[in-house]
Amino acid sequence: IYDWEHNLGIPSVKSGEMTEQLYKNITENEELLMEMILCCENKGLEPVLVVPPVSGMMKKAVSMQCLKVYLYDPLNRVKEHTGVKVLDYMNSDEFDDLGLYLNSDCMNENGRGLFMKRLVGDLMKKGE
Repeated sequence: IYDWEHNLGIPSVKSGEMTEQLYKNITENEELLMEMILCCENKGLEPVLVVPPVSGMMKKAVSMQCLKVYLYDPLNRVKEHTGVKVLDYMNSDEFDDLGLYLNSDCMNENGRGLFMKRLVGDLMKKGE
């Protein structure tokens, strides 16, 4: 949380407040992501965007309004514009246990192994 508010410049993880500079950065990143998706598609690849899980502690600390403004609104704009598939694990209770993380949002080796097994399985289902 400290990193989000102090290093990334998010005014508060408890609200959806956004600075003009952050809005500009997010808009630029959306455009870059859409270019990368188009590049993949032009090469015959089918990109999939993945929202990784976070611990239950992180889910409690960051408001849904903050996630909506900084993650889901931009992600949905990219998805609507490109039609890219999105796999979202952020709200999956399967990965809530803090024991799967090095800290509240970076998975440890055990957590990564469990998540990758789930992700690969879900990607295989999408490929059927």
